[in-house]
Amino acid sequence: MSDSTIKLGVYEHFSGHLYEVTGFGHHVLGDGMDEQVGQDAVVYHALFHSPAYGDRHTWVRPVDNFVEDVDVEGRRVPRFRYVGDH
Repeated sequence: MSDSTIKLGVYEHFSGHLYEVTGFGHHVLGDGMDEQVGQDAVVYHALFHSPAYGDRHTWVRPVDNFVEDVDVEGRRVPRFRYVGDH
């Protein structure tokens, strides 16, 4: 999966932190013979040290959530904004 609106590379989160999108995947539900492929997902890594999570912590987020706009101080802004290649 590769959502055409999401490129591999560095993104700025609305909080100001930088993350690197390194791939895409699928959320798998169930186990054994009952597995079902769920939502498409974005795989990304923090490019900063977090006291709570350490260095380069890996995150997985549904594509729809990654590309949505959020409210910040009364404005709608992208949750993540592409800033370039790493």
